[in-house]
Amino acid sequence: MKKRTWITVALSLVLALMLPLTSLAAMEVKISFTPGEMLLSEIPDEMRGAMVDLFKAVSIKFLSGEKSGMLTLALDDKSALDIAFRGDEEGIFVQSAILGDQPLYFDMDDLMDVMVAEMKKQDPNFDEEAFRSAFEGYAGQTFANVGTANNPMYNLENVSTEPVDFTFDKEAGLEAVAQMYPDDPGMVAFTTAVMNKTEVTEGEFTSDLRDPADVCMTMTMTSEDFVLILDSKQMEESLNQVAAQENKTLEEVKAEVKDNFMKMDMNLVMNMYLVKKGSEFVGMDMYFTTKEDVEEDADVIGFDIKLNRLTTDVATYTFTMIGTENGKAEANGEVVAVDNKNGVVTINGAFNELDDNGEIEEVAMQIGGEFTTVDEILYGWLSMVSEGEAMTFAVSAQPTNDGSVLNMDLYLRENAAAPVAPVASDSPMFGFTIDLSNNVSDEPLAMIDAATIDGSLQLLKMDESELMSYVNSLSANAMRVLSSAMSLLPSSVLQLFTQMSFN
Repeated sequence: MKKRTWITVALSLVLALMLPLTSLAAMEVKISFTPGEMLLSEIPDEMRGAMVDLFKAVSIKFLSGEKSGMLTLALDDKSALDIAFRGDEEGIFVQSAILGDQPLYFDMDDLMDVMVAEMKKQDPNFDEEAFRSAFEGYAGQTFANVGTANNPMYNLENVSTEPVDFTFDKEAGLEAVAQMYPDDPGMVAFTTAVMNKTEVTEGEFTSDLRDPADVCMTMTMTSEDFVLILDSKQMEESLNQVAAQENKTLEEVKAEVKDNFMKMDMNLVMNMYLVKKGSEFVGMDMYFTTKEDVEEDADVIGFDIKLNRLTTDVATYTFTMIGTENGKAEANGEVVAVDNKNGVVTINGAFNELDDNGEIEEVAMQIGGEFTTVDEILYGWLSMVSEGEAMTFAVSAQPTNDGSVLNMDLYLRENAAAPVAPVASDSPMFGFTIDLSNNVSDEPLAMIDAATIDGSLQLLKMDESELMSYVNSLSANAMRVLSSAMSLLPSSVLQLFTQMSFN
């Protein structure tokens, strides 16, 4: 049973990560990594050349087809290891050379039985009925159309590009919430409270800090509202773990946490300003206060946050923050992004610690950057400086004939006085490239697309001897895959491995 569980958990994890990647037809994402001089300097001299060659050769690819997807570890753009997958409302197919010649099939009911058995071992009070109900709903919604062009979540062909006027239909929203969480009354109650605490007012909302708006959405929440989230299933799962560690019941732990929430006296007020025509966002202000802990005389901390857009000959986006303690300002910050409407965006800002008089005592962080777009090619940088150390990201992105390419490098610099762009003499710590291609062949997915239940192995239906026989065959499969992958390695890497084997 332990081997069965291990296989199920491992493959389920891979599937959970990969299934969302099957959302678009005939699309491939290739990710490659490049070490910079700072990382390479940590590698012994005799190994450095081989490591550079290895990083140049290695990439990870995600191929998304109409019905299925594939994860590939590639060496010099040739497949070293593939894992293909396909899901529907009944179960999941998995296929890879390392798993054998036949695809595997996992029936949803069998997967649920294994998970229920494991959860019962960990928690004697585990609610099997609620879990099965939630899992069945999740499986039906997630796997029925996953990776297909029929999935309305990803079908963008009929999406209108015309601006849509802002509307707030509370009744329709509450109905949608109920459908979204059919087996989680706690989450429904919390989300309903949020919507009921949201009011929409139409009128004229003007400020020197932002463009005029004609809609204001206001949400106010207190501790009485926040405690409702503790009754959601996700929070109850977390609290169950706390209960087990403290040898208490879920109800006892939940009551303690609710009591603490109430004692912390949380209050939130948020206003969002919009232009009704096109639902255009122009500003937000939010104020949140809470006690630092549950003691009656605890300090009250607060955050006053504003985000505004002001359009003149340029578009200016301003983010401001003030942190308070017992009503007294302790920290502040401002970040300003200016779009000159000709393809250039500049970013400048700082976060500061304040003294007793509300004056800047110390600059905690400086932020700066600039992004330029010319003929659909974006390049730029963003830097953050704190205590004399700068972390800077340099970015470039451009369309290709069948997709786009994004490059990003990370630079670290000491003794920095202010954010600056990297110069030619700087060496990045590392970089990576994301290459998106839309016009790719889906031929590698032909086998998984044609897989049938009758032609697949169902590990969860095997008896112990059959499962042991299959597990024993995996080592031979792994050796074949490893041997094939080794043949694709750069000669310098093979030579290094050979030297290490004889030393």
